[in-house]
Amino acid sequence: FFTGLVMLAGIPLWDALNLVMVAIATGGFTLHSGGIPYYNNPLLEALLIPVMIVGAIPFKFFFLMYNGKVREMIRDRTVRTLLLVAAAGSLLVSIDLYTFSNLPVSEAFRQGTFTAISGICTCGFQNSNLHHWAVIPLAIVTMMMFIGGAMGSAAGGVKINRIILAYEGVMW
Repeated sequence: FFTGLVMLAGIPLWDALNLVMVAIATGGFTLHSGGIPYYNNPLLEALLIPVMIVGAIPFKFFFLMYNGKVREMIRDRTVRTLLLVAAAGSLLVSIDLYTFSNLPVSEAFRQGTFTAISGICTCGFQNSNLHHWAVIPLAIVTMMMFIGGAMGSAAGGVKINRIILAYEGVMW
């Protein structure tokens, strides 16, 4: 499914298949030494975001989906927290890129969202030169990489489940 979507962005079959496989496996490798910027394709980047998120959510989610337990999928706090952190991090990085790196709003949103999602999913994809970024968005992406995906996923990091547990322990 995802390979077909990526091909709609004008990416050849072989490249699309490889990009989708490494995005789901959160490996972050590309067939070209230029990485994702080689393609210079905002649609490709937008289509890879859900693929990276699929690699960062727990495998239990797919079992529930397969068994038609949609309510349990929606109630899963790990997935909700992961998506909340991803959305908040994307927004913060995008705002910081616009504010501190003087990028146009659309480019700040494109780079910020893609890199932040890649960070929380520990994919390693990037669509810009991070050496030109200010320190604050880099720190946010680094924190997101530290957190990582959920337990029982392909992502790295300390896992969002442990962050939830630490938060609940502090609140208790």
